[in-house]
Amino acid sequence: MKHRSRRNVKEILIVGFLPVLILAALGNTYSLFFQTLEIQGVVHTGFWGGGGVEGPCIGIQKTIDGAFTNATTGEDISERTNLIHIGNANPPYFPTKFKLMICVHNCGNETLTEVEVTDRLENQFGVINWSVDRGNVTILSFPGPGNYSKDYIVWDIEELQEGEGVCLEMWIQTLQNPAGWYAPTSGNATYIINQGASVSAKGSSGELIAKTGSLSISLSPEDKNYIATILTQLPYSTPWEYSP
Repeated sequence: MKHRSRRNVKEILIVGFLPVLILAALGNTYSLFFQTLEIQGVVHTGFWGGGGVEGPCIGIQKTIDGAFTNATTGEDISERTNLIHIGNANPPYFPTKFKLMICVHNCGNETLTEVEVTDRLENQFGVINWSVDRGNVTILSFPGPGNYSKDYIVWDIEELQEGEGVCLEMWIQTLQNPAGWYAPTSGNATYIINQGASVSAKGSSGELIAKTGSLSISLSPEDKNYIATILTQLPYSTPWEYSP
């Protein structure tokens, strides 16, 4: 009787563990990218160890985090807050800062060349500065409506080895409108930060392209002190997108 009980337990354990193995093989571990586990090294999104896909593959993800500005004083803060200054009050006016990150991953089993990321911020947001794991970053600003400008981001990574991942971290802030008010100028609204970033690369099968979804933040109605709450849970990351 005891022997039969132990056998049943083993069968249950085996059957219960099979879905985990299947999910890992299908690449459903999206939250684990660049996180180190105490096993055999680093788990990349959907892949154990290196690339994990036969042939060329490129992936991209974006993350927005913040705000990093005191909504009352305009001072920079090191811990994120969910409060944001609404720029339609009397002076002082000040911008609100956020952190924007783009990560790229070679999810295939070969080296990729001519790897390039392009992105564009919407009119009410601009790049302050940035840091990058590798490659060259160019920010091109073009006039937009009023005092706003459009920041185009070009990140030349050039080459990515099998299983390699790199990230670009940018500090961005809200911009002034023609009246001198910093965005956002009203609460109870959704503000689009951008429509998505694209990555292109060359592999043995030709050109590879992947694009993220858009990023936006939703705000509550403003209070009497011209402060609103950021309703979007930050940090927020788009799902990883991969080349076909």
